[in-house]
Parts: sequence; structure tokens; C-alpha cells
Amino acid sequence: MTSCMPWRSEVTRVLLPMAMAGALSCGVGQVIADAGQVAGEKGQVVLAIDTDMVAGEDITSVQVEVFAGDAEVDGGTNKYDVSDAGLRLPATFAVVEGSQNSVEATIRLTGFKADKAVIFREAKMVVPSSSRRLLRMPLEWVNLGPKCPEGQTRLAGTCRSSPSISDTSEPKEFNVQEVFGGGDEHGNGGTCFPSAACFEKALTGMPTSYAAGRCTISDPGGSSLNIGLRIPPGNGGTCASNNCFIPLNKVDSLSDGVFGWRYADDKKIEIPAELCLSKKDAYVSIVASRDDYPSKTEKFPVCSSAGAVKNPMLGKDAGTVIAVDGGGDAAWRDR
Repeated sequence: MTSCMPWRSEVTRVLLPMAMAGALSCGVGQVIADAGQVAGEKGQVVLAIDTDMVAGEDITSVQVEVFAGDAEVDGGTNKYDVSDAGLRLPATFAVVEGSQNSVEATIRLTGFKADKAVIFREAKMVVPSSSRRLLRMPLEWVNLGPKCPEGQTRLAGTCRSSPSISDTSEPKEFNVQEVFGGGDEHGNGGTCFPSAACFEKALTGMPTSYAAGRCTISDPGGSSLNIGLRIPPGNGGTCASNNCFIPLNKVDSLSDGVFGWRYADDKKIEIPAELCLSKKDAYVSIVASRDDYPSKTEKFPVCSSAGAVKNPMLGKDAGTVIAVDGGGDAAWRDR
């Protein structure tokens, strides 16, 4: 193991419970509990950990492992309870550049429900110099399942090569408001997405077609749209009226294992191909809400009792729409 000396922090927020706040300092850099602690011009990768499920219920603890090169950082494996009194999601921490340049760090996340490991994520990065780059590592419902082979991680439901921040030509600069729903690092001033309130009136829908690797549904229109998954209770998600829901983020692209939805060029809505191909189809339905809530993006976390952001979006309750099987293209109709 790489030898590191513990370092106590004066800031006690986000990743570590207050009584455990601190960081690890070693020759390849530091692993900091709260990205907001880091001062000066040191380069860093800020990791944002979130979930589209219910923090504290579907994910009850998170284990974080940090490796520098092939060696595990001494003290770099920590497991945290996810609760309102412990680790609240979203959570951030920073990997800070050290005395050695171009050392690749590997971050492994494991999400637990009770004592069972239910979701695994891995990413690799070379810490940049004199900049703060954001690396999102969401614990997503579609990636629930067994651990992938070494060097791979599950993205959009499929085992793929573990991504590296260096694979992205323009990694985003860290902006705390883009992680905490428009609020600060404590969630103050931010808003969260109320999944059940948005989708509880939605009825069953079907993906319309799968061709050339694309899964699409028809566009129901409206000035704001939300797309989600409707699943039976006991399978995760925010529940209401004997149904549970997983929201999809509105995104610009579905490449590189992104799990969300986007407006396609052919006036359709494209959703992840996994939703057309997966064996989960037997109990997963596509639902949509139009002109009710602002479109959810990765900026807005899901509301939950163990969430860092407590203030839900305000909805207009203007009606929910559904996709019905039309023998090809599905037609959208109001409830």
C-alpha cells in the first residue's frame, strides 16, 4: 500500500459524517472529504456521488475505494452509512494533485442495501493541474446487478471498460450548483426532483421501435417533458399508489453509457437501447409527464429522506401523458 499520513480537516460536510471528517494525504495527492475544503491552485477531480433511487432506502451505505496506480491508498477504503444523520446524497469529495505528476487514480464505489452489495461503479483519472474537474459517478437503478469483470464497470445496464476522465476531451469544470440542484454544498437554495409526484398519474407505455441500435418513443410535445420508468414495488425507486418510479435525466447525448433521454433528429424521443433489449422489459414501463414539472437533468437530485437537497420542485399539475402500443409507433394521449 502507498504510505499516507492522516490529515484532519476543519470542514465537516458532505462525504464524511461530522465526527469522522478528514482526508488522506500522500505523495500522489489527497483524498478530501468535502470538495469545498480545497484552497489554492492545486488541481483536483471532484467526484459527485448520487442515485436515481431513494437514498437511505434503496442505497443504505456506500463504500469508497481509492487506488493510486496499482496500489490501494492507505486508509483509502471507507464505508459510510447513507442517512440524514450520516452520508447524504448527492455527496462530493476531491482527489487533489500531489508531488508526483500523471499518476492515475482509480475510484471504486459499491452501493449496499442492508448488508448486500447491489451496485458497483469504477472510474479512472489522472488528476489535472490547477483546475477542478467534475466526475459524476451516479449509482443508477439500471446498473443494479453483479460486479463486472476486472477493468470494467456497468454503464446503462451493460459491462463496459471503466471510463477515465482523460477519455473526455472537455471534462466539465466543477460547479457546486450543478450537483446540488442549484444550491450550495449543503443543499441550501437547491431543489430536488419529486419522482412520485411527477409520475404517479402516468399510465403504462411502450418503447415504439428499436432500429440501428436506437430505442425510440414518439414525442408527446409540451413545453417541458419528463420521462421515467414505472416498476412494481420492491424493485427500487420512489413509490406511490402501488407503483415505483425511476426518473431519466434529459441529456444531450446517450453515448458513453449515459442513461437518460434526448430529443432525436427525427422528432422522436430516444431512450437507452437497454430499455428495448433488457429482460427487465417484462415489468418496466415507460411513462411521461408533460407540462407538469421542469425537465429533470443531472443537476437535480431525486428527493429523499437521506438527500442533501430537501426542497422539492413545484409542479403545475397540468396533466400526465402516456405511450400506448399502437402497432408500431406509439401514440401519446392525455390521461
